[in-house]
Order: sequence, then structure tokens, then C-alpha cells
Amino acid sequence: MHCEHNIPETKKGHGPCVIRWEVKKRNGMPNWWCRTHGLEASAPDGAALDRCSASWFEPVSEEMRTDIDLDDGEFAVWGVVPPAFCIGEVPTEDGKVHIHYRAEASGKKQIDRSFDIVRVRKGKATEVVEGMAAQAHALTVLANENVSPLVCPRCGEGHIDELLFATRPHVKHLCNACGRNFRDRSPSISNPLEAPRIGGRSGPYGSGPWPERPVSEANKSGYD
Repeated sequence: MHCEHNIPETKKGHGPCVIRWEVKKRNGMPNWWCRTHGLEASAPDGAALDRCSASWFEPVSEEMRTDIDLDDGEFAVWGVVPPAFCIGEVPTEDGKVHIHYRAEASGKKQIDRSFDIVRVRKGKATEVVEGMAAQAHALTVLANENVSPLVCPRCGEGHIDELLFATRPHVKHLCNACGRNFRDRSPSISNPLEAPRIGGRSGPYGSGPWPERPVSEANKSGYD
């Protein structure tokens, strides 16, 4: 079972596509992959596309980005998921990462809205919570599954399991960044928001530094 995925908010508008292949698919065709946006770039005939499907995204606007400082008050940050059901006309808002902020624990909420990218500060440390990882993390928690911060042994990028794969532990993972497969030693669900937190605080505050995680020896053949 492969891990399908979209594009992290931080990679939207990241730059021109850099498309290359390192391994072949099971059908013998090159696995063309955009290393800029982390998406497949293979045409139906097996040739490389000029651009991947994420090349048309604009960078996330400043209105959908925000910074918070954990020393400024009480915060809650989580991934936005659709309601199970709605009664009447319920207003919706853009954004995939929701924030509640109070200057004091007993005070009124001063921020109650969603963004796509949230930069979290604690002293000199800064972490980034982006929408794709935040929503995937929320799904895993709702499914009552454990989360592990896996790192691709080929390119070193933190792996995000999303959509269906955020709810079902699996051994074989498709890297969001380089398009290569790697295997964990046991079924798992990966999300970088489970990596160590800045300030030692629990909760989905962002990625890295990555802890060591037992990942099995990667397939050394030319096929993934």
C-alpha cells in the first residue's frame, strides 16, 4: 500500500520544477518526480512532464500566515477537519491550521481563526506548522492511532502520511519529497508534528529536530 499525498503549504510557489528520476516503477518506466514540490511528474506514456501538477500554486498569502510566541499567553493549535454533520447554514472559513489564543488562561479568546502556515516561536527557536501536516495529524488523533515522526532514509525529509494513510498504519511509505519508497520495521503512521517540541511542550507545534526512528534497510535495487 502506497502513501498518496498532496503538497505541503510551505512548498506552494516554492520555485520552478526540478524533475528527475532515480528509480523505476514496477512497469519499468522511470519514476519522474518533482523535487521542488514533492509530486509525481510522469506523463501517461512514461515521459517526464515539463511541470508537475503543483507548479500553478501561488505562495501562501501573508493573510494566511501568522506568527505566535509561546511566551505571550495560552495557545491551542490544531488541524482543521470538516464537521461530521451540519444543521442549518454553518459559515466556513479558509485555512487548515486553527488557533485559539488568550493572553491569560481565564481571559477572552483574542484569536479564533484558521491559517495555512503558523510559525511558532519560543525564545530563539522557531517551528512551522503547515496545513497538510496539521490536518493529517488531526485525522490520526481522531482515528485513535499512534503517530511516529519517520524520516526518509534516502533524502532525510520528514514524512507525512495523510488522507486514508493518516488513519491506517502501514509498513511501506512513499516519501513526500523524493518519491522513493522506504519501509518501517512495523506498521506505522508518520507525521513531523510528533517530533520533539520547542520548549519541551507537548502538542503539534512543528517539526524537528528529527529523533532517531528504527526504519528498516531500504530496498537497494533500482526499483521501489
